[in-house]
Amino acid sequence: MRQVIVRPGLINPRFRDFADHHGFEPKAHRPYRPRTKGKVERMVSYVKDNFLAGRRFGSLEDLNTQGRNWLDTTANVRVHATTNARPIDLLEKERPHLTPLGIVAPYQIIHCVQRTVDAEALVRFENVRYSVPAFHAGARVAIEAFGGTIRIRTGNLILAEHPRCVIRDARVEDPLHVQERRELSILPAQSSPHRAPLLAFDQEVEVQARPLSFYQEVL
Repeated sequence: MRQVIVRPGLINPRFRDFADHHGFEPKAHRPYRPRTKGKVERMVSYVKDNFLAGRRFGSLEDLNTQGRNWLDTTANVRVHATTNARPIDLLEKERPHLTPLGIVAPYQIIHCVQRTVDAEALVRFENVRYSVPAFHAGARVAIEAFGGTIRIRTGNLILAEHPRCVIRDARVEDPLHVQERRELSILPAQSSPHRAPLLAFDQEVEVQARPLSFYQEVL
């Protein structure tokens, strides 16, 4: 699925960021290879058949309690058919290299969409328009929404950050962006038309009238 793999050999950048945050390396099996796909999903059938089948649960807490007991007495102490070792023993070997989940900061989930900046240097997100610097009108930008903040960026360049607004059809604008727009809308003053320089001579040009016979003799 594209949330994980964009194409063979390329992991979705957002999923890569999630994996890096939690310190694990995602690995994908080869496409169209049922053998590895079935092997990865075999644990689902194991839990359904060995743990869930025939059990009753009074609440979520009851399910978790029975699940923990099943892990401690069955799943984690059996000899695994592929590794030929007990999962509990392998966990102890890996534990020094693992980061406890409790000390990892919660992952910041960011809703990101692509938009084109309109002629007024505004972008629309959830029926609200947010401003960007006027020189980016027409550009393709990414809008990131997290918590109460809207961040607008192009590549690694952050163009603007605004408080998130929930009022339909509202405009959230930075005063500097408004000023830029106003300055660009003012036409420059027209300069006076360019005129050719005037030439003046201090001396008069001598004009002599010659008869046509003079030119005939020259020819």
